[in-house]
Amino acid sequence: MKKCSKRIGLLFLVVIIGMLFTVSVSASECNSSGYDCVNGILFDGGFTIGDKGDGEATLVGLCDGYVNRNGVDIVYHDKLTSYTDTIIIPETVRVLTGAYSSGDYRYEDCKVVRIRDHAFWAENGIKHVSLPSTVNYIGESCFDGCRDLKVVDLPANLNEIWHRAFRDCEALEEINIPDNLTYIGSSAFENCKKLKEIYLPETLTGIGADAFLGTSNLKNVSIGMVDFTKIGERALYSEGIENITLTETVANIGKITDLSVHIFDSPNIKKVTVDEANPYYTSEDDVLFNKEKTELIYYPIRKEDKSYTIPDSVEKICSYSFHNENLEYVELPDNLKYIEERGFESCSNLKNVSIIPNGIEKIAEKAFIYNSKLKDIYFNGTQYEWEEVKEIKNCAVYPNATIHFNGEIPPIIDPPAPEPEEPDEPDIPEIPSDHEHDYDDDEDEICNTCGYDRTENCNCRCHDDSFFAKIFWKITNFFNKLFKKNAICDCGIAHY
Repeated sequence: MKKCSKRIGLLFLVVIIGMLFTVSVSASECNSSGYDCVNGILFDGGFTIGDKGDGEATLVGLCDGYVNRNGVDIVYHDKLTSYTDTIIIPETVRVLTGAYSSGDYRYEDCKVVRIRDHAFWAENGIKHVSLPSTVNYIGESCFDGCRDLKVVDLPANLNEIWHRAFRDCEALEEINIPDNLTYIGSSAFENCKKLKEIYLPETLTGIGADAFLGTSNLKNVSIGMVDFTKIGERALYSEGIENITLTETVANIGKITDLSVHIFDSPNIKKVTVDEANPYYTSEDDVLFNKEKTELIYYPIRKEDKSYTIPDSVEKICSYSFHNENLEYVELPDNLKYIEERGFESCSNLKNVSIIPNGIEKIAEKAFIYNSKLKDIYFNGTQYEWEEVKEIKNCAVYPNATIHFNGEIPPIIDPPAPEPEEPDEPDIPEIPSDHEHDYDDDEDEICNTCGYDRTENCNCRCHDDSFFAKIFWKITNFFNKLFKKNAICDCGIAHY
């Protein structure tokens, strides 16, 4: 009887332990209906108990503590208290899709396709995040303020990066934007100060305002975006950008009517390069033209040349083409017909424009505005022909400029001559401190050994060339000779 009681008690204990173990496993696998916590990261299946899921899950955030939702405790994101510096997101997670009165649970494997807004917001300490190939959406402010984040592995299927997704990721040095990306939100990479280069793929259809503002080390931008007109204000503004490359897929950069919403908004661009296979645009000498080279679209704002001769094929200078402080002289081609509005705006050192052809048809309003040093504009025609130009609007030329008509030849501005080199000073041998000068006689001035001129620094009147000084010394020498005195000057020369 006692043995039977012991066996029953032991069996009862095993059952109790098994039940506890089962509950513990279930709680660790999924803490609520539609949720799953994997390696400290919370995922949402997007449905409640009993619903059929769509097979997709959203990364909610990092797990730390419990909150109550619909009477059920779930693990939820608050602040990460313990983690490694690398976070690897799985491709699939198991989320709870059903529960029965019998205590059975039903799970479903879901692909992780979205990273929810603010999921890793301001989580300092994270240095590397690897996203699976299933993710196609990164939410607003997802990694905003992750100041230690250096590396992000973006999946090839990513379609959208939303507003402020990587803002203030100050340690981020490289971002490989995938070829399937369609949208970059406002301030998405703002203040990523260590970012050095980016590629904007062909699939992009929009970039939000200030997307790359404050990326002070961003030197090189390569653009494959087909239509670059759908961008927000200052979308590509960065003081660091110096080189812009247009690949063969770029088809429309739009007309520059406001630099703040254009590809060339940045203030330090030195070079524009276009892939030779591009059917719409070309570049020559770092300047951007249309493919036929009949329109000059953009002369880099920080190009360092002081003079520039526009190619003969150019017929139009587009709006905002020249905005350069280094240019002093521009020579226009004979085929030029149009200078659009603000074509030469704020070329603050531009002094001379030569020669506007007599076939010009339009010089738009403010074509030469804010060029305070522009004094001379040369027109290859008569004053009558100038006045007959079809369209010369107000402020076409700067008010201080003089228009010179045919017969006057503009001065040729040659590059400044190099400054003459100063001749090397002859080597002067060092003279020992105990050196004694050797002169041929008392009236000799130059030392035979070292070349020292003993009269060089003598202030005695004997070396004065004035009329009265010579008379004085003649009289003095007369009496010296008369009384046979040897008159020695301070410099050591006998003056008779």
